[in-house]
Amino acid sequence: MPHVCMVIEGAYPFITGGVSAWCHQLISEMPDVDFTLLVILPASYRGKDYKYQLPKNVVDVNEVWLDLNYFGEKPILSNKKQRQVLLDEIREFHLSMKLKNYGFFKMISQILSENEAHPFTLEDLTKTKEAIKTLFDMYKDTGSSSSFMKYFWTWKSTHLPLLRILNYPLPVADMYHAVSTGYAGYLAALAKLKYNIPFILTEHGIYAMEREDELTGSELIDDDQKQVWINFFHSLCRISYSFADKIITLYRGNMFIEVSNNANVDKMEIIPNGVDIEFYSSLKKIPPGDTIRIGSVVRVVPIKDVKAFIRAAAIVAREVPEAEFMVIGPTDEDEEYFEECQSLVAELNLGDRLIFTGRVNMADFYPQIDILVLTSAREAQPLVLLEGMCVGMPTVATDVGSCREMLDGIGFVTSPGKPEETAEAIISLCKNPRLREELATKGIELVHRNYNVRDVIESYRQIYHKYSTQTKLYQMVSNGRNRISIT
Repeated sequence: MPHVCMVIEGAYPFITGGVSAWCHQLISEMPDVDFTLLVILPASYRGKDYKYQLPKNVVDVNEVWLDLNYFGEKPILSNKKQRQVLLDEIREFHLSMKLKNYGFFKMISQILSENEAHPFTLEDLTKTKEAIKTLFDMYKDTGSSSSFMKYFWTWKSTHLPLLRILNYPLPVADMYHAVSTGYAGYLAALAKLKYNIPFILTEHGIYAMEREDELTGSELIDDDQKQVWINFFHSLCRISYSFADKIITLYRGNMFIEVSNNANVDKMEIIPNGVDIEFYSSLKKIPPGDTIRIGSVVRVVPIKDVKAFIRAAAIVAREVPEAEFMVIGPTDEDEEYFEECQSLVAELNLGDRLIFTGRVNMADFYPQIDILVLTSAREAQPLVLLEGMCVGMPTVATDVGSCREMLDGIGFVTSPGKPEETAEAIISLCKNPRLREELATKGIELVHRNYNVRDVIESYRQIYHKYSTQTKLYQMVSNGRNRISIT
């Protein structure tokens, strides 16, 4: 039986959403595979309850908290010569990354994690004279106009979580499967180097671009340091691409972006998301009555741009008196944003015509929706659109991720951040029942043809068994060599 260590950043089982639902579905549908979860999260989630009941084939859960203090202050045990060698290698590694050469990563990770006689600590890398001089030289290489102190604290903030991960006791498995790049991909690359076992990467969205969007809009980081953080996250992604044995992406558009960021196209495979066709087809839609029910199934967080849906709803409400609106999904992940959304509903005089349902059983709500709308600022391949189409509803979605690829000819695609475009599409559907029925039929056919979860599960099952066999063969050969040498 294959044993997979699934590495997850900021999602399952603590947070709901597309990636979490994908993880839960994949694990649940493979009772013939054992899973260990290695979950990377901010320390603020420590002690919180899981949002999912874990399947029986999850044999262990390991939690890595990124922003706890780095093991406390430690004495500097290395000598000056050892530190200088390490610091020279670190500077060379950073210079080589600019040329898209990541070979030094193996050497750096081994030096930092395996030198048990004189373990290097954060203090070695930030508080010694040699460290300060090396960091100052690296600062000069950037040509930044900001102060060295800002660079120093940014460097420390970016590298502290890497050192935490580097020293985490990794569980042993047949393979590591990271469901994103970033910290998860970095940790899986470390496991590959430590155990010489396969590293599988599935990227739903493009992690580096998502972080770049967040940083660009952040008011918490000085503008002159944002580029340092952006470069840092792009470097983590390229390390993931460089050391992965197999890279799985959801659609062709993602593949092009990944290849441009150092991914080897020969390692890549497209496996789209899938839905349980039998289950969702069994949800019989409630026939429309005197109202047209327009739903957006999302977590109420900024990246889903719920405010754009609310503004579109206000426009539609003036044109279509029978329209009612629902925002369906958890509201507790960003309470401040949820309050802003509620205030916007009041400001636009939507009153009882728009409701927030909170966390619900979607099997109860999908049949109620006449038109499904997604106004996200960023997506990969949203499961909610596939589920909605399978139930039989026409859809409107912003032109993000694979939405255009999925909805070409069978739905409306609008510009992100343009609620008036979304409203125009909704109004067109509201006023044309025959078009709603035609697009619903096309959506059902598309999902049945291309997005059956059984096909997705089988593809991953074959990958797991293939790499598990490779690992076991390698271990047999290694053990045989060891026995011969001992004899």
